[in-house]
Amino acid sequence: TVERHLQTSLRMFQDHRADHEIAKVLHYLGNAAYPDNLDRAISYWQRSYKLYRQVGDQWAMARILKNLGVTAATFEQARDYYQKSMRLCRQLDDRVLEGHLLFHLANVEEQLGDYATAEKLATESISVLRAVRDPHNLFIALLNLAASLQGQGNYEQAHRFLREAKT
Repeated sequence: TVERHLQTSLRMFQDHRADHEIAKVLHYLGNAAYPDNLDRAISYWQRSYKLYRQVGDQWAMARILKNLGVTAATFEQARDYYQKSMRLCRQLDDRVLEGHLLFHLANVEEQLGDYATAEKLATESISVLRAVRDPHNLFIALLNLAASLQGQGNYEQAHRFLREAKT
């Protein structure tokens, strides 16, 4: 299995004390465990994050923080992970990750009942996703914004975003 091969790679890199490579393998092990074994995925990602931080790989740290946000136990924890990831991705000028994080933050704010902030973040996400030409996530962001607006009774605006998602 993939996990068995990754475990073999992990042992090899541990023998050579290759921290960055160990962090990568732990990252991949987390991805392989998700979503079937959430606790294992989180454990791998947390270990990976520590090593990435030690070697100074901010790009990888930002991605791990996003993963931890997706799997967070509470919306407040998710927000915290996403905001930490956002700070890193903006330092790195990673617009693709920024668009994804804005999308996730919008969903968190909507779940916490802050619809105005959710709408602002979703609109910003849509703008970034258009700029980086990410049609898949743009489509999802448009649908989610439309659903949020519809839930607030803003049917005309919701319909406008649904029409845009169709094109």
